[in-house]
Amino acid sequence: MIAYAFLVSTYSLIVRPKCIDRIYSKLFEAMNVLIEGRNTITLQSDGLLHVSENGQTQTLIRYPAITRLSNLHRHLVIRIGPIYLYAVPHSAFANDEECRRFTELLQKHTGLSVEN
Repeated sequence: MIAYAFLVSTYSLIVRPKCIDRIYSKLFEAMNVLIEGRNTITLQSDGLLHVSENGQTQTLIRYPAITRLSNLHRHLVIRIGPIYLYAVPHSAFANDEECRRFTELLQKHTGLSVEN
């Protein structure tokens, strides 16, 4: 029984978090390859506006559609519904203060808090 408890705790505290970190790292790498060029995400009064580099694609995500905010691997992860997400790298901002202001405004509009 003690060995089983040790295995379960080792898995939940060490193995699982490392696996999840690897999964998210691979996901963010894939997203960076899929979305080439500079995309712009701005906060509007009615939602989050995503514009592609050439301006041909514009997507407005209304604030109620945003279900979760989290910081993960130096990315602000904005989850939309159960499946979609935007991972905005912190390096997309000029400095940490700009990133913090963007996050605070997003929290204000959505009523969500950022999970770490």
